[in-house]
Amino acid sequence: MSIISTATIPVLHFDHKDVALVASSSSLLNEELGSEIDKFNTVIRFNGAPTIGYEKYVGSKTTIRVMNHATLRRAKNLREMKNSKFLIYTGDTWDKKKPAFLDPSIDFYYMKPQPLDYEDVGAPLRTGMMMTQLCVQAGLIPHLFGFDIKTTYTGSHYWEERRVGATAHNGVFESKVYCRMLKEGRIVEGGSCG
Repeated sequence: MSIISTATIPVLHFDHKDVALVASSSSLLNEELGSEIDKFNTVIRFNGAPTIGYEKYVGSKTTIRVMNHATLRRAKNLREMKNSKFLIYTGDTWDKKKPAFLDPSIDFYYMKPQPLDYEDVGAPLRTGMMMTQLCVQAGLIPHLFGFDIKTTYTGSHYWEERRVGATAHNGVFESKVYCRMLKEGRIVEGGSCG
């Protein structure tokens, strides 16, 4: 089966309907979900979130890495990633060329952020919200890990200390959208930390 998203260039194909989206919340360290996450055929991770050293919590498998264009430029561990698909979301101003420092084995896609099926967010969307929306629009029901769906995400990452609230995103709004999607059966919480 090939689920297709025409919101990306080139067109991104999902070969399986079982998709895990693994966010970056420090709440992922509360459970050892790595083996559960790695059972999914498609595992999507965000920005520069590492797996090495955190496998028992977040798994080791990465099928697609989704990044915003600013994070791509400053991520430290990208040169080590091979045989992956990268999906970069960007506005109209970025040149959309595959960066020369990426390994030649990496498939490179880009997309312009799509509007949500819900009211205006009033702030830039997080990478996870963009990918969740893309999956839902493609007819998938993704399993979300580390999204802190039922709480306001503080911006803390499982691999680094960050100043609480150090984000330009509207976490309250996004939490409401995730809760609505969950209630409508459009997404599934993975683990108890969702």
